[in-house]
Amino acid sequence: MFFDLDIKADRLAPKTICLTYDDGPGETPGPGPGPNTRELGRYLFEQGIQATFFMLGQHVERYPSLPRELRAWGHLVGNHTYSHPGLVRLAQAGGDVVGEIARTQALIGHAVAEPATFLRAPYGSWREKLSASSDIDQPTSIVAGILNRSGRFPQYVGPINWDISSLDWEFWGRGDSAEQCAMACLERIERVGRGILLMHDSSEDAAIRANNQTAEATRLLVEALRQQGYRFIRLDAIPQVQSATRVSALIHLRSADNYRIVRADEDTLHLTDAAEDGAANEELLGVEVLGDHYIALRLSNGHHLSVDAGMLRAGSVMVGEPEMLRIEQRSASRIALQAASGCYIARGPGDRLCAALFQPHAAEVFEVQSHALPANGTAWVV
Repeated sequence: MFFDLDIKADRLAPKTICLTYDDGPGETPGPGPGPNTRELGRYLFEQGIQATFFMLGQHVERYPSLPRELRAWGHLVGNHTYSHPGLVRLAQAGGDVVGEIARTQALIGHAVAEPATFLRAPYGSWREKLSASSDIDQPTSIVAGILNRSGRFPQYVGPINWDISSLDWEFWGRGDSAEQCAMACLERIERVGRGILLMHDSSEDAAIRANNQTAEATRLLVEALRQQGYRFIRLDAIPQVQSATRVSALIHLRSADNYRIVRADEDTLHLTDAAEDGAANEELLGVEVLGDHYIALRLSNGHHLSVDAGMLRAGSVMVGEPEMLRIEQRSASRIALQAASGCYIARGPGDRLCAALFQPHAAEVFEVQSHALPANGTAWVV
């Protein structure tokens, strides 16, 4: 599934880093600067570090063996489109967003052994702006909508974003050294303290590509980070990423009287009249099937609905008993959701979403509105 909001790693333990590389693969004969994806992948393997390489299809065509080699060293291979377009602008212009992903998938599919293939959008371009003069993104993604409706990528998860950018491409554009890049990157990591790090093992820009020293900068950075007690994990070990890979459908839930679920802040949910307010900020929920008639509901920020001691919140990245919800099917499209405690999710005072004690006549019933279902049409209910 493709989500409206970016997938990041801000809930990692302190001093935990996930290395990711964009715009490759590439190779440079002889000494000197230039892309060295194979050398970089081998070095990380020797160091016991598993990274993720988000590849451009047009570069994979030149180096078709590299995806499989990287996979053999334990790295993940992801999709970074075929030609590196801004996907929002491409979508707005009626361009072939699906083709950009599909062409690269055809080239890297043999090197993806995991259940999920990860996508990173070039430039992080995923949602439209509220207006031409605004820096604020729309709550929904035009790109996610196109890709989900295509039904072509049921095994994909995205968009994978980053918490820290190395800005390495700026250093190579200026002709700076690997030492300068690594030192500046180390300072950024120390300020943030954890997360997904963005680097580039090549570039779509020929001039920047010719000066690439990311392999050497990585060596310097890994050594410095280890001296300071950092550890490295692979992308698919990140809790937000793990929960995203378990989502089998994206849905909206509305109360029987047409109230929609919205998120007031990071952890608080409430309901508002859809007829009055429209659906612009309606929370899109990811369904994780847990077993016989049980699901968990993942919010767009990567957290889950939790019911604990009669209280309902949205603050857990992991799924445990408080996140397990039993489905009671009331009709083809209407359900009630019961927590392990016996409480039902309901509309409470002040239109807060809450957990109510069981009363058959008062149990809240929700209308399921499908946003994106598996390509094979399999129902999300269990």
